[in-house]
Amino acid sequence: MIKPLKLQKNMMALVMQIQPDGQLRIMSQQNLDQKSLSEEDYELQLDFLQGLGVHVQTAAELIITTGHMSRLLEEEDEFDEDDELIFEPDEKLLELLAARKVLQFKKKLN
Repeated sequence: MIKPLKLQKNMMALVMQIQPDGQLRIMSQQNLDQKSLSEEDYELQLDFLQGLGVHVQTAAELIITTGHMSRLLEEEDEFDEDDELIFEPDEKLLELLAARKVLQFKKKLN
């Protein structure tokens, strides 16, 4: 059994422990202060933590593959966190934006 952590206010944790038989035990924990968060933000954070736990349990192969590729890139020194990505939109995209032919989406889809 994984012992609960002493979390600071508004902290969340996903703890994983490898069992002697090789199985992975996962525990999520939170210490969100409902008084300091809006109801929407509080529920959003709970959903995020719950969803993260579900992804770890159900999409382990995808997570492992992504982690492996990331490690390979770091080893090859092709990935530098200091590098800045610059987005240069295509001319056609700029034309469509100017003509208002591109749909705008909300940041949060709830």
